[in-house]
Amino acid sequence: MHFAYGSTAPYSAVKYNWLVKDASGKLIIGPALQLNIPVFNYTPPTANIPAQVVATIPAPIVPQAIVKEFGEPSWVKVIKTTTHRARVLALGDLISDDHDGDGLADWTNGEPDEVESEWYLLQSQNGGSSAKSELTGGADSMGNNAEEAVTRRYEFYAYGGPAGSIDGEKGEAMCDKVGPDNLHGDGIVGVTDANGDSYDFDCSTAEIVGAYQGSQMTEFLAITPFVTVDALQNGKVNEVFPERPTVSGGNTPYVTDISAGALPNGLTLASTTGLLSGVPSKVGVFNFTVSANDADNKTTSKAFTVKVTGPGDTDGDSDIDMNDLNTIKAKYGQVVAAKDPADLNGDLRVNIIDYRKAVSLCTLTKCAVVTPTP
Repeated sequence: MHFAYGSTAPYSAVKYNWLVKDASGKLIIGPALQLNIPVFNYTPPTANIPAQVVATIPAPIVPQAIVKEFGEPSWVKVIKTTTHRARVLALGDLISDDHDGDGLADWTNGEPDEVESEWYLLQSQNGGSSAKSELTGGADSMGNNAEEAVTRRYEFYAYGGPAGSIDGEKGEAMCDKVGPDNLHGDGIVGVTDANGDSYDFDCSTAEIVGAYQGSQMTEFLAITPFVTVDALQNGKVNEVFPERPTVSGGNTPYVTDISAGALPNGLTLASTTGLLSGVPSKVGVFNFTVSANDADNKTTSKAFTVKVTGPGDTDGDSDIDMNDLNTIKAKYGQVVAAKDPADLNGDLRVNIIDYRKAVSLCTLTKCAVVTPTP
């Protein structure tokens, strides 16, 4: 699994949960995940000292049935790049796959990476102790390039130790060192049970590194460059288009406009924010260019293509094409339910009229020249 997060506002905590469907098909908040995002502390450069950035990863916050001084334990492994580049990574590159085939994970930004912290036990704190609540990395020198990027990967694993390795009063996981096999614990620790009695526990007898929970790839930029987004999503007729900023970074307010082409019918672009929103009202393929400049008079521009589909898109792939026409033809004479995508005229029956309507709405050129057979 991969996650991304961006914010210009301060926050006190971040919690991750799965989104699952209930019995009615509605999306609801599901089980919690032991993941978190790092907090960056940036020190600007001076005449003699380059800029420094320090990343701190807080313990994941997972709700507990019984609240104790220590929260749910988890392991984190920190991997970082050893050098930095001014090239800014697109959000889609902050994953661990190697799409460009250079032998390096994309999140490393083309640089060698190293393990900074092999295993560190994290537990959120509900009491006065600060132990295990966060892991602060070493300072990374960013030189004097204000747009230099620092990338890191955080891997999270569950704490797999048995109940006997956890303090019965405070909830602290006492086996906080991993052995050379990267699975069992290391050493003998003292544990206090719920009655206040103490005993020794041999961590080497327990598999304390549990299941892999997920990873968090991050990129830190001292100054975010002013850019247009990589791509825009497609839409459907009469359905709210998810609000999406077309530009980011730089210095607000922006001045954005459509310098070529036209937006899908029903959508608008807010000039000062670059926010695209609305309800598409017409099927089609819309090509347009967003041009913008920020308060510092930096400029950016990008051409986009947005497809809007609706009735006729029988397979839901955001195209009305030959596959959809063949599906409609195969349903000739059938009585269908309301809003069936093969019933374009809404008479609850599929026939050649629906086929011809779909041909007129094709989003791929070749499917518009097909002659239907009655």
